[in-house]
Amino acid sequence: KNSFELTLNDAADAIALNDVRSIAFSGNRLTRDATMTLDNFRLLPGNRPPLGEFDLLYPNYRQTIFPGHRNISVGVRLSLEEHAVRPADLLLTLTAAGGKSTAFGRAGFTGAGAVATAPSGNLPAGPVAVAARVTDRRSGKVLISRRWTVRKATKAETDATKVYVDDRNNLIVDGKPFFPLGWFGGASMDQLEEIADSPFNTILAYGVNTQSKAYMTSFMDRVQRRGMKIIYCMNDVYPTATYLDKTGWEGIRGNGKIADGIVKAFRSHPAVLAWYLNDELPTKLIPTLKGYYDQVRRNDPSRPCLMVSYQMPDLMYYAPTTDIVGIDRYPIPTVPVTEVRREMRDSIANLKGSKPVWAVIQAFGWYQYNEKHTDRGRIPTAEDLRTGRAPTYDEERCMAYLALVHGAKGLLYYCYYDMRVLPQYPEMWAGLKKIAAEVKALSPVLLAAKDLGPVACSPAGAPLDTMLLDRGGRRYLIAVNTQMTPCRVTFNLGRPPASNARVMFEGRIAPELKGSKLADTFKPLEAHVYELDPAPPVGSR
Repeated sequence: KNSFELTLNDAADAIALNDVRSIAFSGNRLTRDATMTLDNFRLLPGNRPPLGEFDLLYPNYRQTIFPGHRNISVGVRLSLEEHAVRPADLLLTLTAAGGKSTAFGRAGFTGAGAVATAPSGNLPAGPVAVAARVTDRRSGKVLISRRWTVRKATKAETDATKVYVDDRNNLIVDGKPFFPLGWFGGASMDQLEEIADSPFNTILAYGVNTQSKAYMTSFMDRVQRRGMKIIYCMNDVYPTATYLDKTGWEGIRGNGKIADGIVKAFRSHPAVLAWYLNDELPTKLIPTLKGYYDQVRRNDPSRPCLMVSYQMPDLMYYAPTTDIVGIDRYPIPTVPVTEVRREMRDSIANLKGSKPVWAVIQAFGWYQYNEKHTDRGRIPTAEDLRTGRAPTYDEERCMAYLALVHGAKGLLYYCYYDMRVLPQYPEMWAGLKKIAAEVKALSPVLLAAKDLGPVACSPAGAPLDTMLLDRGGRRYLIAVNTQMTPCRVTFNLGRPPASNARVMFEGRIAPELKGSKLADTFKPLEAHVYELDPAPPVGSR
């Protein structure tokens, strides 16, 4: 009655059932309709895994094709070791049909994977039927297939979408690329002014729903006047939350109605960048969170939703519940800064590159979160500092650049009101503003440049993480020493710059540049950003 076993051959069904307590049977398939509740069940694999799994790579945001993005893209990954197939015998084909037009794409396999693209430029606005299939070239047999329905937006629809995610997972705000650089904080006017007088451009304020509608309107008016954006916090009214059970909001009771009321009240405010839906909630709530996301999205289809988690292996399950994922691992002082590298790599991989990943960077001391000593502004003891100190300036700068090198599409710091009561607040705030000024200066490059990947360097095994960017022929090399020891490194740039390599933010020229080789010295945890003049045309002198 209360316990049985299910044998599944479809990995997607197994993923859909992860931590889901309510399922229903539809013929011989399983759906998520809540018509049957299970107290206990166990999933057993079939005889072997499915041949492969498709990923809709673009459109990547709400299955919408925006003007200026020309290609629909689908990838597939196969389990070749479990099936008697060879990559050379396989073909991935893609069709996209809208109105009376159809676009096609095809690709062979490189190892176990393939990516096919189909041009969308000639497809009319409206629904587009996308179909992908893997075919055995020898027999013509279709081995695996999948379909999607996406939508091509008109210019008017795009203009009405205040904020969306482009094909490179960058935010587009009022038609222009935007790199969010902000703080978790509170809804204090004074603290807002302090953040506004800095290079930061975004605030995610907690406690906003304990404030009146009039106060929050005034607060957001000031956010807008100061040229900033707010990520409006809704993580206290997700369906099973109890924060507002006693107080309600503006006379409204019940989380569902409160959420409707808040989004409808502020969805027209130009300061709103996104809606923050949940923070580190467990996987068992995923069906509930999916419904919450759909509810907020229906009430405001013109802005994205954000969630934050530190459970990288589970992110694939959360993908249907959000548009943007924030990663909040706070390593200092017990874990090396390279934790930022790992969390960025793992999160992007687990999300299959389908959503923007923002790094939430530590700007507090773990000793501030002590159940026995709740005063976060107290003077720390020697033991507090040993086990839970806040990051140093070098660690903060290293973490920020590691996040950027490994694909962060935004940086948020946690959190302003904790950092503000640290004994070293004046020095720490000055250092963080300096880091933010560098990221702000780099943001046009981060938003527009082509990522050329890491750069080869010597000696082999040098503890540097690197990223080379190309923006209109001008290249930018970001290099970060991930260790607490100094090092000297020689980079191979592939081709020589025209004249020199300027070290941004340091007021110097790289001292050793010979042809395509650039050598420099790094202090512990130090990052350098090199601006390389465009190479001369081939054959010029």
